[in-house]
Amino acid sequence: MFMSSTTNNLISSNHQRCINSTIHYRSYKSSTYKPAVCNATLCSFAKSHACGDCIFKPQLQPGCNNNTCYIWGENPLINSYMDRAEIAEDILAIGSTPGVRITWQRFIFTCVESYLSRRLANGVTGIAGFGHESPLSIPNQLALDPTLNKKFGLCLSSSTRSRGVIFIGSGPYYVYNPKKINISKDLVYTKVITNRGFLLSEEYYIQVSSIRIAGQDVPLNRTLLSINKNNGVGGTKISSTIPFTILHTSIYDAVKIAFIKALPKNATLIEPPMKRFGVCFSSKNIRHTNIGPDVPVIDFVLHKPSAFWRIYGVNSVVQVKKDVMCLAFVGRDQTWEPSIVIGGYQLEENLLVFDLPRKKIGIAGFGHNSTISIPNQLASLDSKFTRKFGICLSSSTRSSGVIFIGSSPYYVYNPMIDISKNLIYTPLVGNPMDWLTPMEYHVNVSSIRIAGKDVPLNKTLLSINDQGHGGTRISTTIPFTILHTSIYEVVKTAFINALPKNVTMVDPPMKRFGACFSSKNIRITNVGPDVPVIDFVFHKKSAFWRIYGANSVVQVSKDIMCLAFVGRDQTWEPSIVIGGYQLEENLLVFDLPHKKIGFSSSLKLQQTSCSKYDRASKS
Repeated sequence: MFMSSTTNNLISSNHQRCINSTIHYRSYKSSTYKPAVCNATLCSFAKSHACGDCIFKPQLQPGCNNNTCYIWGENPLINSYMDRAEIAEDILAIGSTPGVRITWQRFIFTCVESYLSRRLANGVTGIAGFGHESPLSIPNQLALDPTLNKKFGLCLSSSTRSRGVIFIGSGPYYVYNPKKINISKDLVYTKVITNRGFLLSEEYYIQVSSIRIAGQDVPLNRTLLSINKNNGVGGTKISSTIPFTILHTSIYDAVKIAFIKALPKNATLIEPPMKRFGVCFSSKNIRHTNIGPDVPVIDFVLHKPSAFWRIYGVNSVVQVKKDVMCLAFVGRDQTWEPSIVIGGYQLEENLLVFDLPRKKIGIAGFGHNSTISIPNQLASLDSKFTRKFGICLSSSTRSSGVIFIGSSPYYVYNPMIDISKNLIYTPLVGNPMDWLTPMEYHVNVSSIRIAGKDVPLNKTLLSINDQGHGGTRISTTIPFTILHTSIYEVVKTAFINALPKNVTMVDPPMKRFGACFSSKNIRITNVGPDVPVIDFVFHKKSAFWRIYGANSVVQVSKDIMCLAFVGRDQTWEPSIVIGGYQLEENLLVFDLPHKKIGFSSSLKLQQTSCSKYDRASKS
């Protein structure tokens, strides 16, 4: 899986597959992977800036070969770059509208070091670039196929059950609910503006000439709305990698004042409960419609007054507490940046069509309750399925694991085993913010044990407070379990104290982990390294989820292991977020009618694996 970005070249940055892994210590295996030879045509096509040899790895591998050429690699999520992104080619299979699968025999991409993959979601193996200038971007490469052209559509879903969709090639672009609907009709088009400031930009800029709120023009410094030709700052950029639209401070202040004035008279302003947002109000008197909260509409007026992008309540405000909404825009000093950066929250349930040959972008929006929104399409699943499912993440790069839909049994083959038997069940815990984030799953972790001994914790952090903070959440989108700093420190201390006496602590080779040690004296068992077991105790002492070495520590180099938990300031977040690494080779069963979750502990105890479902499905 790749994260889409409207800026980058295609960058394969998966530390599990493409790099001599610093996390899972695996390597990308492909018999068709070919690094570009220095000064070859491929290097010129990719606009290479340098050549070199593999000097940082003990052996040649994808991403590190001799006599290869490089370009710059980028991760826009962390605003980081590297200058030795190895250019390579391999086979790409991709689906195109209207449903044709295309195999591209010589697809060009780059392979980067693992540090550039930080903040990519669990399971995401790299960044798929859709920039308009780079010859390596997906639309520019695939347009060499006569059946396609340099046109694509982007529709981000507001649902956590779907990643949305990218349509590649010309329309029509269809969704179903239940009839086939062409969502690419009746778009408002505006020109793509080329930013030729300091460097030619891959970003998509459009002209926003003014902003209207409730039909009234907002008084703005209009010079900020144009790109400065000398240094490239100012103007309006579209970004799929930031959460909320950013406005230059002076623009934000004017928008904030106009929005407050246009709110219903019975809407009471309150102090923002979080620093990110500058204006918040009580939602008790805000009516809900099929396009979200009934708040003043915001229009981004494009190249002419009749061409505008209308932002309704579903994209303009965000519910941050049970009775509190905030304007979902962020004010920031953008002196050396675009004055407006339109972010992901404002893009949700809006179709954007990027027509590169004609240098224009088309926009069409659909609210959460629209008949053609992605969440409503998912709600029309076959009624024969129960509201119960199981998820089993594989630790193998050759399998993505399995999701079982409907009631058990859930079988894998070793030979045939029902892995849904003998689960430990615990109730789903309500959160005051459930109606805002209904797809998040919280459980009650009442204590943590290491090697059978209770860890001394601040128990108040383990409960969810009135604002929805604290407690324990399950997440498949973060790589390693996150612990509130104070919880992490005591867990780390207890874990170190319980390690065998002949184990030597070492300085962590990477910032992410806080406790690392030599693995030379660590015995390997069928459930991973023989390290102290960690128990997450649920609603009663006899109900606990045991985490063995396979999920509690990670090998980061040949002779070094680290505790695979991350400490972070979680003051405004869940105190514990159980991440993907801890979920691998564990079956979790979500029984929604009975509001409970079942945990299996490691399937390695049964000498089987989530990946064995793959072979079963083929037999």
